[in-house]
Amino acid sequence: MLLVIIVNYRTPLLAMDCLRSLAGELADHPDMRVVVVDNDSQDGSADIIARGIAEEGFGAWSALARSPRNGGFAYGNNYGLAAAIDGGSPLGAIAPEYVWLLNPDTYVRPGAVAEIVRFLDSHPSVGIAGTGVENEDGSVWLSAFHFPTVWSEIDHALAFGPFTRLISRYAALYPPSDAPRRVEWVSGASLLIRYDVIREHGFLDEGYFMYYEETDYCLAAARAGIECWQVPSSRVVHLLGKASGVTGAEAHVRRRPHYWFASRERYYRKNHGAAYWHMVNVLWCALYPLGTFGRWLRRNPRRDPPHLWWDLFRYGYLGHRP
Repeated sequence: MLLVIIVNYRTPLLAMDCLRSLAGELADHPDMRVVVVDNDSQDGSADIIARGIAEEGFGAWSALARSPRNGGFAYGNNYGLAAAIDGGSPLGAIAPEYVWLLNPDTYVRPGAVAEIVRFLDSHPSVGIAGTGVENEDGSVWLSAFHFPTVWSEIDHALAFGPFTRLISRYAALYPPSDAPRRVEWVSGASLLIRYDVIREHGFLDEGYFMYYEETDYCLAAARAGIECWQVPSSRVVHLLGKASGVTGAEAHVRRRPHYWFASRERYYRKNHGAAYWHMVNVLWCALYPLGTFGRWLRRNPRRDPPHLWWDLFRYGYLGHRP
């Protein structure tokens, strides 16, 4: 059985569109079940979703779970999984083989479920898998990554093509691919986890409010010998930034929220230690102005969020929330 968890925060219409796209997959996978968690939106989202599920006849395979607080992405997914496993939703107790974390600002292309489930069924060594992710026009959104390290941070700070090519093994993004491939981590916008992995190693770290939680999970899995793959033939459209505003076309006009900096700090401190965290920060802060100047000389301006250098410095070292 496939269990899909969608965590909604004030995007009920997008969540319903996502459900409608999944409804088209039921013919091939009638045992699919979906739990939509409303993360205490307090704007009527939960009622809109509950009414939509009832009016569109989705109640046999999908249900709403109302979270008592907005604890973030990891908390919402953990809450949805617990509701499904313990029978705390109208769907009753569910015993899934795979758990699919799907953003509310996504919708699946026809056949996406069949493709990803077929891959996991035929590759029992794979514990985590990401689908292909694309924009509405069908262009690829890069969603497979190397783990963040001091090298990827230097690469971002310098933003200099020859250096990126030199350290390509450590640069953040994998290049596009049409074939399934083993990667280090995949975007939490569309991520499947074999339930046996969750049962043995636990679920997402609720110490992350939003961002880096899937990176952290994939790193812990990799350290336990669990394979993570991307399957581009399973296609999911991501309406970038519609749910969070941190990614997408408008990302460069809005300042990063404080929880992004908190998540970044938690990831490095937890997985590499305080000394490594400070080394990353010092190098990034020292090299970012150099990279910005170099791009200015090349007439290739950055499209980073405004005040990123100052916000990272004051969050990390002055104790201020951006």
